[in-house]
Amino acid sequence: MENENTAGISELITRFYKCVCRFWYAVAAVAVIGAAVSVFSAFRSYTPMYMSRAVFSVSSGYDHDDIFSSTPYYDNITATQLAEAFPNVLAADMMRDLMEKELGRSYIGASLSASSVADTNMFVMTARSSSAHYAYEALNAAIVCFPKVAVYMVAEPTLVIRESPKLAEEPYNSVSWKRAAVKGGAAGIIFGLIVLLLYSFAVKTILTPDELKRIVSIPILASFPNVVRKKRRSRAETMITYEDDKSFSESLRGMFVKFRHRTSKNVRVVSVTSTLASEGKTTIAFNFAKYLASEGKSVVLVDADLRKQDICEFFESADSFDSGLAKCIFDPGYPVMECVKESGTPGLSYISGKKTLSGMYNLDRKSVRRVFAQLSEQFDYVIVDTPPCGVVSDSGVLCGASDAVIFVVRQDFARTSQIVDAVFGLSERNAPLTGCVLNGSGGSGSRYGYGYGYGYKYGYKYGYGRNYGKSRE
Repeated sequence: MENENTAGISELITRFYKCVCRFWYAVAAVAVIGAAVSVFSAFRSYTPMYMSRAVFSVSSGYDHDDIFSSTPYYDNITATQLAEAFPNVLAADMMRDLMEKELGRSYIGASLSASSVADTNMFVMTARSSSAHYAYEALNAAIVCFPKVAVYMVAEPTLVIRESPKLAEEPYNSVSWKRAAVKGGAAGIIFGLIVLLLYSFAVKTILTPDELKRIVSIPILASFPNVVRKKRRSRAETMITYEDDKSFSESLRGMFVKFRHRTSKNVRVVSVTSTLASEGKTTIAFNFAKYLASEGKSVVLVDADLRKQDICEFFESADSFDSGLAKCIFDPGYPVMECVKESGTPGLSYISGKKTLSGMYNLDRKSVRRVFAQLSEQFDYVIVDTPPCGVVSDSGVLCGASDAVIFVVRQDFARTSQIVDAVFGLSERNAPLTGCVLNGSGGSGSRYGYGYGYGYKYGYKYGYGRNYGKSRE
C-alpha cells in the first residue's frame, strides 16, 4: 500500500511537471494579467497624503531650584501623559469647538495624532490630510487649542515649541508600481500553478508503461522516445524512421522481438491503431513495415484511413492509386494487386490513395477479410494503418479482421477513460490485441507527433460522435 501511495504521488508530481512544461505560457499570461491588475488597482486606490508636524519640549511645572525635585523625570512623565491624553482631548466637544472656531469652518479636514519620544520630554503633534493646506492649518489650530484643554487633564503643563509646522511640499506616502507588479505577478503565478495542480488531479493520462499496463491489462511491447525532427522541404523527409535515432531504433527492435515472441508464424495481418489522432500510429506502422522489410520479409503497408489517405506522400515514389484500399473493398471484382505500389525500399510495398472518402459509409468485415486474405497470399506481412479507434468505427472492423493488433498510446495525451473505452470497443469486435506501445515517453512533453511540420487537419465526424481536429500523426 505504501509503495502504491508513493507511486501515485510520483505520478502526480510528474503529471504536474508536464502540465507546467506544456502550459507555462498560460501561467505566464496569468502572471502578466495579475501584475497589470495589481498596478491598476494600486493606481486607482492611491491617494496622496500630506503631513505636517510640530515638536515640543514639555515642562511639568516643578521647581528647578528644588534640589530634591527630579525635574527631568517628571518632565518625561508629563510628555507621556500628554501623548496618552491626546485622543481624549481631541474627542472632547470643547477641543473640537475651539479648533473649528480657530479654523473658521465647521470641519477640521485633517486627522491629528500625538506621541512622545521615549526617555525624553519631547512631545510630537502630527496632522495628516489629503490636502497639504488642511494638514498645516489643522496643526496650527491644534497647537493653539490643545494647551487650553490639556490643562484640565495634566497639571500645569508647559509646552515649548522646538520645531514649527511647515507646509508639506510633497506627499509622505507613495506607491511602488514595481512592488505592486511583483505582488500581482506572484499571485498570478500561484493561481496558475494551483489551477494546473487541480488539472493534474482531474485529467488522468498515461505517463509510464506500468501505468498503461494497469489500465488496459495488455502486455507492453515497447516504449518509444519522443523524437523531434525539423521541418524538411518534402513530405517524404518528414516521416521519422528508425535510422534517424538510435534509441528509437532500439525500441523498434525490442518491439519486433516481443511481437514475434507473442505471435505465431501464421500471423500475417497486423493492424496498428490508437485512441485518438496524433498519437504516432502511422509512424509506428511505417517503421514496423520498413523494419520487417529490412529483415528480408515481403511487406505491404496499407493505408486504411479512407477519410484521410496520405501514406503515399511519405514515400519517394509519387506513384499511387487514386482510390487506394477503398476500390478493393467496395469493388469485389477489382484485382487487389492493382492497388499495390512499389515504395522504392526493397521488400516494401504500399497501398494508399489520393482520394478522401466523404460522407457516411460502412465497411463490411467480409470484404475486408477478403482483401486481407488476398494480400496475405502475396506478402509475408500486411501492416494496416487504421483510423483512430476512439474516433471512428472503421478501426474496429479493420482490427477485427486482422491477425494481430498493436495499440499505440501517446504519453500524456488521451485520457485514461478514452483509452479504456477504445480498448473495450476493440474487444467487442473480437480484435486480437497483441500488445501496447507507449509513444513519446521521456521527452519534453510535446503533445503532437514527431514534429512533421505540416498542419492540415483531420475532419472526423463519424464513429462515436466525436469530432477531433488533430493533425494526422
